[in-house]
Amino acid sequence: MPKSESHADQDLLHAAASGDKQAFGILYEKYSKHIFRYAYYRLGDRTDAEDMTERVFLRLWENLPRDIQREGIQNVRAWLYRVVHNLIVDYYRSRKIEQPIDLYEDNLQGESSAHDAIEKEHKTREMITAIQRLDEKSQHVIILRFIEGLSHKETAKEVGISEGHVRMIQFRALKKMKDLLGSDDE
Repeated sequence: MPKSESHADQDLLHAAASGDKQAFGILYEKYSKHIFRYAYYRLGDRTDAEDMTERVFLRLWENLPRDIQREGIQNVRAWLYRVVHNLIVDYYRSRKIEQPIDLYEDNLQGESSAHDAIEKEHKTREMITAIQRLDEKSQHVIILRFIEGLSHKETAKEVGISEGHVRMIQFRALKKMKDLLGSDDE
C-alpha cells in the first residue's frame, strides 16, 4: 500500500474515531466490497456475508477510538480482515455445525444463456465448497491471494506470516482443492 494512501487512511481513521460520519463513510465505501467478498467465500451465503460485513463496520464504528488507542491500527485493510476473520471464527464456534452452502441465484438476464448462468453458479458453488473444506489459515491465504488479488507479500503482511510460508500454504491448499474439485466421490 503506497504511503500516501496509508496516511490518507490514517487520517480517515482518526477522523472517524472522532465521530466524523463522512470519514467513516469513505472507509466503508473503500473497504466494504473487500470485506463482503472475503466473508462470502468463507461463509458461502450472500445474506450471511452481508450481515457479517455490517457487523464488521458496526464494530469499527463502535470500537474505533478504543481500538486505535489499544492496537495502534497502522493498516486499515489488514485490521478489517482480522476483524472479519475473528467474527467468522466466532460465528462458526457459536453454531458448532457445518452450514450448508446456499448461494443466491444470479439474475439470468445478464448471462448469454440460462445454461451459462447455471454452469457459472455450479462452478462457484464447487469452488466455495472446496475453499470451506480447507483449514482456516489456508482459507485466509487462498481468499486473499485469488479472490482479493493480493500479492504474496501483501498476503503475508495481512496474515502475519512470511512470504515463504504463504507460498507453502498456497501450494498445499491449491493441491488439496484440485483433489477436491477433481473427485466426484461425494
